[in-house]
Amino acid sequence: MLERIKNYVAALLAVLMAVRELVELFEVPKHGEHKKEAVLRGIEILVDLADDFLGWLPTEKIMAVADAAIELWVRFKNLTGSWQPKDAETVLGN
Repeated sequence: MLERIKNYVAALLAVLMAVRELVELFEVPKHGEHKKEAVLRGIEILVDLADDFLGWLPTEKIMAVADAAIELWVRFKNLTGSWQPKDAETVLGN
């Protein structure tokens, strides 16, 4: 039982860390829904790649957790005003 709980916690933390990193990566002003979709697609790719680690969890549940985590992380960053200012040119390396 304890091992199963550890597996759930590890999977949850992996998804949360991936969401945080992808949200930060895709953050440029405007186009919130497109950015969210890009993050969700990135999570889908990671879930496919980590099948041996996350394969025992239904993909729908992982994606539901990722969707909720995106909303929570973005709201937190908006509430605290802690977004790092950058524009599309900075992200693209121009």
